[in-house]
Amino acid sequence: MSLKKRQSRDEQSKFGSNKKIDIDFRLGDFNGFKADMYEEYLLHIDRYGVKQTTIDRINSEGNYRKTNCRWATQKLQQSNRNNNVIIKGKTKSQWAREIGITSQALHRRLKKGWGLEEALTLKKYSRAIDKQ
Repeated sequence: MSLKKRQSRDEQSKFGSNKKIDIDFRLGDFNGFKADMYEEYLLHIDRYGVKQTTIDRINSEGNYRKTNCRWATQKLQQSNRNNNVIIKGKTKSQWAREIGITSQALHRRLKKGWGLEEALTLKKYSRAIDKQ
């Protein structure tokens, strides 16, 4: 997806603040964008591959500027959304991966009234116990 399409999508996002999001002139121009971001792009695709390389705003509320953009994997980009639930400095998905359950299972645990420590420390149970 081009930066201009992302700009339009991000401005209209139901999760965003519907504020104007600008693209720095150099990033809006392909040659400027290449000069600013291409070397980092090559390093990222070397490590993660083309399919796992996407442009990401470090501050998801900020503008598309060189100082606010980086190359990121889909996983990193998804954890950088402004609608994520943050628990003790990590997203629900990050906690779920760390303890070996799905983010949906963690969500169910919390919704069913499990204590935070219990929900975040207990490893994967059988389906019957996790659904109680």
